[in-house]
Amino acid sequence: MTAGIRVRWLRLRGAGRVYDVSFVDENEEVRPLSVIAGQIATGKTSVLEFVDYCLGASRHPRHPEIERRARTALLEIELGSDIFVIERPLGTFTKAYVHHSTISEMADTAHVIDERTFRRASDPDSLSRFLLDGCDLAGRELKQAPTQEASAVDPLSFRDLSDLYFLPHRRLDNGELLHERHQPRRLKLRQTLDVVFGAHDDALVAANARLEEVRDDIAELETEIDTIVAFLAEQGVDEDADLGADISSAEGQAAAAQAELIEIEQSMEAETTTADELREVYGAASNRVAQASAIMRDRETLLGRLGALRAQYADDLSKLRFAAEAGRLLDPLALTACPSCLQALDGSAGPVDGECGLCSQSLESVVETSPFDVSKEIRTTEAKLRELGKSMDEIDAELAQVRTERDENIARRDIAQAELDAAVSARLAPFVAQRDVIQGRLAGAEQQVAELSRTRRFVAGIDDRRKRLSDLGREEERIKSRVQRLKDDGQDHTDVITALSSRFGTILADFNFPKLDDPHLDDVFVPRIRGMRYADIGSAGASTLISLAWHLAILEEATDQDAAHPGFLMIDSPQKNLMTEDEPDFDGELIADAIYGHLIDWSNHAGADQQLIIVDNSPRPAAEPHIVVRFSGDPDRPPYGLIDDEIS
Repeated sequence: MTAGIRVRWLRLRGAGRVYDVSFVDENEEVRPLSVIAGQIATGKTSVLEFVDYCLGASRHPRHPEIERRARTALLEIELGSDIFVIERPLGTFTKAYVHHSTISEMADTAHVIDERTFRRASDPDSLSRFLLDGCDLAGRELKQAPTQEASAVDPLSFRDLSDLYFLPHRRLDNGELLHERHQPRRLKLRQTLDVVFGAHDDALVAANARLEEVRDDIAELETEIDTIVAFLAEQGVDEDADLGADISSAEGQAAAAQAELIEIEQSMEAETTTADELREVYGAASNRVAQASAIMRDRETLLGRLGALRAQYADDLSKLRFAAEAGRLLDPLALTACPSCLQALDGSAGPVDGECGLCSQSLESVVETSPFDVSKEIRTTEAKLRELGKSMDEIDAELAQVRTERDENIARRDIAQAELDAAVSARLAPFVAQRDVIQGRLAGAEQQVAELSRTRRFVAGIDDRRKRLSDLGREEERIKSRVQRLKDDGQDHTDVITALSSRFGTILADFNFPKLDDPHLDDVFVPRIRGMRYADIGSAGASTLISLAWHLAILEEATDQDAAHPGFLMIDSPQKNLMTEDEPDFDGELIADAIYGHLIDWSNHAGADQQLIIVDNSPRPAAEPHIVVRFSGDPDRPPYGLIDDEIS
């Protein structure tokens, strides 16, 4: 394959499902010509716009059904001999992810993922730089003012190439083929064409720089191959040996060992069923030990709580007894004046020698009604203490009995366990040794499989590197030819104009362009026919043919010259305006057939290594074998459209 990009697969990923369009044939090879057909408003143009979005465009289609269903766009492409998937979330323009994998293998295979930004094209981590590398155009610079020697320069961006690989239907007849009303874009497009065809000022320098890069890559690959070959030789591995057969044999041994291991484990399980009675005895003893332990924990917890309560009751009883004693010894009234006459008392109003300090009467007859009589509370508290002590004694006795039962059950359990172990080990001993041997065989076989698989990966790595080396060798020869041509022929801007003019006229003649006279491109790549600028011809159908021929001339001439074109061209609605012309010399049907005839013939021969992607409502019958998908617009005839489950 020549340099450039080939589109293999577009996938829109939504919530729970995907929407696919494939551009490869049954052999997984890129189709030179792919036609997307179908009714209007079914998503045909959106396919091309999503391809462009994954290649760095700032916008993607925002139709309601897409907004509702799709979340991410994935584009599988070929760059040289490598396949990558560019992933871009919809609505996010800050970064893309480049997967070193195919779309079908992304979810199941570990692979390298590069994060690519949309910063300046000169940034080595930008998506633009990644794509330009694949087109042999990285590092090129364009002058901001081409006619000034000291003009500032901007790095070539992959977006500058979009006018060469994407012809949307709006540019077919709007008179803006070269962005005539947008001076910066017009200047960039002209310089870009010179860069593509090697007529730019730095074309030879850039070609030599790319040649040095390729040679460095070749030297690095050769070193890697020599290193791997030497390693395999040291390991005594013949890289031509049939490792697949060895791996199959080792896997068979591992499978056999695994089967034997399962069988012997089943036998061991069968043998141990004879010890079921001992297991029941052991289990019953274990259960009794567990139950006794649970009861012990419960009783010990209860005793702890009752002990705290008993201590509190004893403390309360001491306080009550102290209060009763204080009532007898202390003046409960603590009066300092007579309650009748309010005169100061000479002495205490409290008890004095068993008599009242105020009335001198004996206190023995009033003790029972004294405010310090707590004898009832004392009796109640003493009764509670006695009951609590009795309960604690009973619980303590029960705890001792449960502890004894638990110890007895532990002894029974230990005896049952010993008997069970003896019975089981006696039956399993022959199997254990045999199982160990089988496990050793299994581990050895699995290790052998791992080692052989690793060796096969090394060998496959050699094959991959040799294939890459071969691709680089062809690329080196191609670039050397370009360098030599630039040196010998000294191709300049005039040569490019001459070649493109000739090709442009040939294509228009193939299209049966009416009244074709003096077709050529002027010095700034603007097409002219009959001595008029293309936009002045006044025929919408003629504008369509001129736009098609201009883009095809660039692609076809770049293919013949092995120039640094992206290598593919997407065209939306090549029959636009052809069936509406009302001129006696303009036969739309005949011209449409001629267009498809040219596209098919070129893609089958000179353009077999390039790629054309066409969107058309009703392609000509000759294009039928090249239709990759036809959107019906009818819910009863799937696929309805790109978003095939949005049918309302």
